[in-house]
Amino acid sequence: MPKNVAHARFERYSLIAQQFGARTVMFQQAAARLLDLNVTQLECLQLIRHLGPITASDLAREIGITQASMSVVVGRLIERRLVSRNRSSDDKRRRLLQLTEGTAAFVDAVYDRHVARMKAIIDGISETELDSALSFMQILEKEMRTTAIEMNKSAGDMGNDPLF
Repeated sequence: MPKNVAHARFERYSLIAQQFGARTVMFQQAAARLLDLNVTQLECLQLIRHLGPITASDLAREIGITQASMSVVVGRLIERRLVSRNRSSDDKRRRLLQLTEGTAAFVDAVYDRHVARMKAIIDGISETELDSALSFMQILEKEMRTTAIEMNKSAGDMGNDPLF
């Protein structure tokens, strides 16, 4: 592919990606406010839900914050009874975080209108278009995760913690 064509393709992607990223941050901030959480707490709830029971140190690594900061976040989520910390059945030394009963429904309620609109949008595109979009999103997610890990390491092994 000629260099100028590749550059033009990247520019088309870059503009939309920047707009999407900014809107995603705004969306998550608004959802967190409605739930009386901060964005990091909301991220934790979402990751615990999707990754299953997880240790606080693994969750800290996944989000990109220090274990000390994660301890504060988890403490607040436990205080609000949104998360519980239980001993692993496999290894009694490990303590796993999991959502308490009702937490998923509590979080989902904020997204109800968005989910309904997204279902309508998805219903309006072909299966091929959906498969292509989802495939590209998976590639982007992996790349963004890799880059975030690299950036955190460059920032001093997560020393510049974006928690609050």
